[in-house]
Amino acid sequence: MVMDYSWIFLGTLSTFQASAEALCWRLRCEECGRGFNSPANLDKHVNSVHRGIRPFQCEVCEKRFAQKATLRTHMRTHTREKPYQCEVCERKFADLSTKRKHGCVHDGLKPYSCDVCGKSFSQSGNMLRHREIRRRGCQEPTSMSLSVKPD
Repeated sequence: MVMDYSWIFLGTLSTFQASAEALCWRLRCEECGRGFNSPANLDKHVNSVHRGIRPFQCEVCEKRFAQKATLRTHMRTHTREKPYQCEVCERKFADLSTKRKHGCVHDGLKPYSCDVCGKSFSQSGNMLRHREIRRRGCQEPTSMSLSVKPD
């Protein structure tokens, strides 16, 4: 496999980073096109995703992971440790990224929307669930009409 280390311009950083708009130079995986900010991260991706190399194993359930940090987070499923707490509702989370995504619930942000009916969601998983459940019944929004049955 040949690694493509060509630099590309991708534009904006994630909404969770301090700067809403900034320049970000990244590397692109030749296999799938995913971007990375360093050759080391690209190599980790290629080894784990495309080559299936997962050297870190859970001693409890024997599940394997590509990164030690992911194994550490996974171990919390066995210990039920939830070290990250929402400052608004005090709900606890096992990993920081889930806590950050949860913050959209309180911020009122709904960046994910159904491409059929336009309904918006704060989390992508909720939008995907909506799309799957309503696949056959989800329709474009129309003006509401009220029908009354005669007595």
